[in-house]
Amino acid sequence: MAATSLFASGRGLVGSESVFIPKGTFSAGIAAGYDKYNASDGAGLAGIVSDADGSISLRSFQAHAAWFVKDNLSLGLRAGYGNTSVDGDNVNVMDLFEMSNRHIRRELYEASFFLRRYLSISGSNAFGLFAEGRLSGGRGYIKSYENIERGKVGSYSDIYTLGIGLYAGVAAFITDHLSFEIFLPVASAGTRWEKQIESQENESSADALNASVKPNLLGLNLGVVFHF
Repeated sequence: MAATSLFASGRGLVGSESVFIPKGTFSAGIAAGYDKYNASDGAGLAGIVSDADGSISLRSFQAHAAWFVKDNLSLGLRAGYGNTSVDGDNVNVMDLFEMSNRHIRRELYEASFFLRRYLSISGSNAFGLFAEGRLSGGRGYIKSYENIERGKVGSYSDIYTLGIGLYAGVAAFITDHLSFEIFLPVASAGTRWEKQIESQENESSADALNASVKPNLLGLNLGVVFHF
């Protein structure tokens, strides 16, 4: 079936039913996020970080497939990739400690099972809100190093993660079968295991629990979803 416009009979700005996406629909989509913060010439942040000179960049890519087991309710699988880079040429934190010539790279491959619930905005068939809960596991690495005359010196860690998360977003249908969405994480909890090798000689391991209950604007993602 060919896609029709937003204002065709299939979907409109105003609807009379509470069904935003009906039971039996299959959806598949991709989402990506990118954010970069540059600080130079002694920039500061909220009186905590001062004399900053460096950059932080975050990249993410996700693909998912889902089946609507009920009206407005879908179950699905998601695969994702995330990359974080931190280059700190000079950072002073509240005059307590100073970091310079520090570079961090983090990559994580993740798979998750999710449950997503939609809610139409004011009865509209074109615009809706959604909340998504995820159970995720991932594997990746973190490397931290500094540049010296004889090369790079630092540590490398294999990391494994397991966690749950809550995401919220907005979906907008452009045609009967195509929607765009914006979403971000609002709460998360999980655990992480690390196996670290320092200077290619010393090995160590660590694990940590973490929890956060606040929107993470740096985790903002834009996506496109096809509905069949």
